[in-house]
Amino acid sequence: MMMGAKPCVIPTLAGRTGEKNLSAMQFEKGCKRSEPSYLCTLRFDEIEEASGPIPGVVKLLREFEDVMPDELPQKLPPKRAVDHEIELVHGTKPPARAPYQMSQPELVELRKQLKEMLESGIIKPAKSSYGAPVLFQKKADGSLRMCCDYRALNKITVKNKYPIPLVADCFDRLSRAKYFTKIDFRSGYWQVRIKEGR
Repeated sequence: MMMGAKPCVIPTLAGRTGEKNLSAMQFEKGCKRSEPSYLCTLRFDEIEEASGPIPGVVKLLREFEDVMPDELPQKLPPKRAVDHEIELVHGTKPPARAPYQMSQPELVELRKQLKEMLESGIIKPAKSSYGAPVLFQKKADGSLRMCCDYRALNKITVKNKYPIPLVADCFDRLSRAKYFTKIDFRSGYWQVRIKEGR
């Protein structure tokens, strides 16, 4: 049975005798056929909530807070041995698409995000023959995620072949893992430099 969104299993003294859980439709059909069915419910007067963060985890977070900031540094990532390069098919013209229509709240959000990126040095003013429209996707928390539609650019890029691992193999390797991290998920595309243009 379910308690909220969590499964709740109640052990019984009797062994299993082939009983099964029924869906609402199966239960209704069984009642029409006069089949014996049982329904039980649990009532909780108080639901204990977690008492707070685990002390050991809090200690680790404090010890390594310099490598786990709440906000990313407001600057470009450091120069590394390899920068991301977008190779174009020889002889193709740079795509330039017209902007998409936006609502007033989206325009306000666009100006806000562009201002933040300019101030932090993530982007800089430039003249280019390339152009990609921007659109917004609403996040789970209600804020807007800015997305650039690079489909026209993708059509003229050199398609490098790289063997992508099978998802099933990845899950098999992680089957005994207890802890997972999403350390580089936040603004992941901002953490790799783009190679300077020619």
